[in-house]
Amino acid sequence: MKSKHLFLRVKRNSLAFGAAILLFSSCVDGYKDDKTFSPGVQGVTLESPSTEGWTFTRNVDITSLEVTWPVVFGAGGYQVTFYNVDDPENPVVIGPENEVVDKCKITRDITPDTRYKVVVKTLGNDKYNNSDAVAATEMPYNTLVPLREIIPSGTNLATYFTNNPIAPLEEGEEEVAYELVAGGNYEMDGNVDLGTTTLTIRGDKVNHAKITMKGNASFINHGAGLKVKFIDFDFDESTYTASNSRGLVMFNAAEAGVVQQPYVFQSCNLTNMPVPLYYCNNGYGLAALTVDDCLVSINAASTTFIAFNGQGWIKDLSLTNSTVYYTVPGSAYLVQMRGRVPSNFSGSGWSASLRKMNNCTFYNVGKTNNRFFNNVINSNNAVFSLEMQNTIFADCVVGSATGTEGVFRRICNAGNYGNVNYTLAYNTYYYSAVPGGFLDYDTSDDAGRDHSGTAIKVAPQFADAANGDFTLRSSEHIANRCGDPRWLPATE
Repeated sequence: MKSKHLFLRVKRNSLAFGAAILLFSSCVDGYKDDKTFSPGVQGVTLESPSTEGWTFTRNVDITSLEVTWPVVFGAGGYQVTFYNVDDPENPVVIGPENEVVDKCKITRDITPDTRYKVVVKTLGNDKYNNSDAVAATEMPYNTLVPLREIIPSGTNLATYFTNNPIAPLEEGEEEVAYELVAGGNYEMDGNVDLGTTTLTIRGDKVNHAKITMKGNASFINHGAGLKVKFIDFDFDESTYTASNSRGLVMFNAAEAGVVQQPYVFQSCNLTNMPVPLYYCNNGYGLAALTVDDCLVSINAASTTFIAFNGQGWIKDLSLTNSTVYYTVPGSAYLVQMRGRVPSNFSGSGWSASLRKMNNCTFYNVGKTNNRFFNNVINSNNAVFSLEMQNTIFADCVVGSATGTEGVFRRICNAGNYGNVNYTLAYNTYYYSAVPGGFLDYDTSDDAGRDHSGTAIKVAPQFADAANGDFTLRSSEHIANRCGDPRWLPATE
């Protein structure tokens, strides 16, 4: 008799354990069509998921996001839409719209520096006579660098940062952001010391903030990495004078070292810039410097776009989806460094170096002085890779009507062709003053040319290059998506 009671007790415990497992499974799957899922949840209008208990898990590359939400008992599923809300007035659906799922999770593609919203509505369950939720639950998410401060419109940034010095990173922080108000207007009439904090200074992706630069102001960097995004810079020509001994971003002249954090200018317009974007006159070695989706006009012929003098150097330099043009015929280099290689930077772990120019438009660069790169690809060393695709060089590096120099030769430091790993495709080397309009090599040095066989030898037919409108009218360039994408027709 005793053994019979023991058997019944074990059986009851086993059933209870099984029920618990089924209940747990319902939380994972989202709903189950049995009574373990919906005890007592019948004949009601359901609520959409609570705002508590959500998780957002993205991968390291910030390309994929998994979203989970708390289970709603008695549900027949969930209707889900995921939006990009960079422009809140015009949300863009990412993935399926009004997707019906039977689990408490979805996965969507994402990109950095983006604001999102996920909308989840609980659906009814006919078996239990449960009705759809009346309203959906909306949850925000973003892939922005964590915010430290929002700076009000109308602020003088030099005064603001003097009164509010940038504090070091706190425990657990890797990078922090200062944000300018969407559509805000700012001034900067003195230097801003960025300290030793890895920073993003950003505006709004859809409605850029604008900074009027006055009094030869610069951002002073101490080798901690810096990203500047979604901001337009307008240089006051009455107070901001041309110089190659300072820059919009300057590295402290008394310091040096290897910097592994990246430097980025992204989606910025820089108008009438009379100084380098970056100026370094010391021994800083940067792991990576990127200019992406920027429109830059330089109004001083002798201004170098990126100037690393002294022992300064950049390991990986990337110019993409951007336009750089001189409003007068340029006589300076686009990029200047001092001839160094990765092995010069002990302890950096560097062994190779990349120079990338993809989908860019360059105009009037080094036009009067046969210049483009200076010691950017160093001689006699096979650690350099050059990736140059779908880029237009117009009226660059030509000192005479006969065109005695070529862009490609000057990019490769006038003779280092055998020491570079090339990826070249669909570039244009156009010179309006040269008979025939094209010269992609030095006439005395046939090795110094684009040998890919893909160079486009058709005039790009800019709408109005003299006034900064590089809209393409050449069907061949349009078909091959050449130059800065902002000048190309939108694709479906």
